Amino acid sequence: MGPGMVNVSSDTSPSRRPLLAADLSVRRDDFLLEVSLRLAEGEVLVLLGPNGAGKSTVLRALAGLVPAAGMIELAGRRIDQVRAERRGIGLVFADHLLFPHLTVTDNIAFGPRATGQGRRAAAAVARRWMERLDLTDFADRRPGQLSGGQAQRVALARAAAGAPDLLLLDEPLAALDGRTRLRVRSDLRRDLRTLARGAVVVTHDPVDAMVLADRVLVIEGGAIVQEGAPTDLAARPRTDYLAQLFGLNLIPGVADGSVIRAVGGAGSITVAGTHHGGVFTTFAPSSVSILVEQPRGSPRNVWSGDIVRVEPIGDRVRVDVAVPELGETVRADVTPAAAAELEVHHGPVWLAVKAMEVAVHPR
Repeated sequence: MGPGMVNVSSDTSPSRRPLLAADLSVRRDDFLLEVSLRLAEGEVLVLLGPNGAGKSTVLRALAGLVPAAGMIELAGRRIDQVRAERRGIGLVFADHLLFPHLTVTDNIAFGPRATGQGRRAAAAVARRWMERLDLTDFADRRPGQLSGGQAQRVALARAAAGAPDLLLLDEPLAALDGRTRLRVRSDLRRDLRTLARGAVVVTHDPVDAMVLADRVLVIEGGAIVQEGAPTDLAARPRTDYLAQLFGLNLIPGVADGSVIRAVGGAGSITVAGTHHGGVFTTFAPSSVSILVEQPRGSPRNVWSGDIVRVEPIGDRVRVDVAVPELGETVRADVTPAAAAELEVHHGPVWLAVKAMEVAVHPR
């Protein structure tokens, strides 16, 4: 494993060999990706992270589409020196990349044909996958005659028809409209566990990650910064990106009893319970009160700051406040009426958060 790599895995004890084991290093200009990952049999792993973090590069390195140093072992065989089409991997892109001149049947039959099966045998495989993914009625249509959801199912069927050990999906729901995405996401959750022996999915959408994943790897700046079950990541984010993604404020600090000194500033946070050492504190924007005057005699946490951004979020308004005491920007959700009052206010505001609203977990 190269310097700076983070080794994360599911249960990979000697009695349970992982389906996929990969140590990857990819350099492009001034960007360096270094990750190690393990995938158990039957597992769906989601790579979550901001644009440019390296998620899609991981998929392309596994598939053999970009050169990578390191090791890739799939289903007990080394494949890092094997040509892309012989790796036993099926790949599905966001825009599906179906062959526009071929029918649905021929698109799906392309997978087994590429592995050496004859035309008749490949057509039989295509028919089985069309039945399985409810595509029989579209057998003679071309991609231009399909809806987004139908095209996504055809792309899945084409990838699975080649009998891959591993499916790789790069933003598989990104091209779908909101209503179609909701339905297809549910179908995809069911299908991913049966189309291949394991799957790795790239997304930047936290809802996709929560619904599809058995386990999530968070990638930022070419490195894995956190991993775990989706619910664990939502409850205990360790980076500001992840906290924002799941709608939380994240303040790192050093705890001494019920008082936590902020790492980024001279201020502190009072919490319920007793803690010691490096910690992360999190609290929801809905738990933050914004006041134009400093409150008196309140047992709550109180900090002053300047409003840097106001943005409507559904039926609420998200207000970002730069708080020098904490060295962080704190997000608060207020009503439109309260936001209107803040718009005419000039000068600093005061934020208040009850100690019991603050969650604490080790850093």
